[in-house]
Amino acid sequence: MRQAQDLDVELQRWIVRARSDPSSWVRPVEVDFDGVMVWCTNVDNPRVLVPTSIQREVFHVIHDLGHPGKKATLQLIKEHYFWPEISKDVSLWCKMCNSCQVSKVQRHTKSPLKPFPQSTGRFAEVNVDLVGPINPPHRGKNFLLTVIDRWTGLVEAYPLSQ
Repeated sequence: MRQAQDLDVELQRWIVRARSDPSSWVRPVEVDFDGVMVWCTNVDNPRVLVPTSIQREVFHVIHDLGHPGKKATLQLIKEHYFWPEISKDVSLWCKMCNSCQVSKVQRHTKSPLKPFPQSTGRFAEVNVDLVGPINPPHRGKNFLLTVIDRWTGLVEAYPLSQ
């Protein structure tokens, strides 16, 4: 790991920039842990600086345990590892994971709203809806039964206790 860290030009460039820039968003404390460079923004939780050459391998070791999805994979990786743009990489690699894409529940597309056909007369067609529960209840009533006449637009609301 240490050798890969030393050979990673991009990682070394990032380290130099983070050390020299006082306005950097990260305030690192460098620790040498068994010969491996560790980056700490929190002294209680040192995270291994992962060189570019093995970032994807680290992703696969953690992600392939159960394909937990983008957020959970990122959280698991961030507990022990760090590299610049880690969130972007994990998001991209999760989108490229065949197993995740095959088993992923796709969001259902919402059908556009369509107008009702014209009503033929008073009280010929009514729309009915149950609204509630309403908190706090008013006089023991916590539901409303609403009735709308489509011809006149007359609205009636009936309070219900159940």
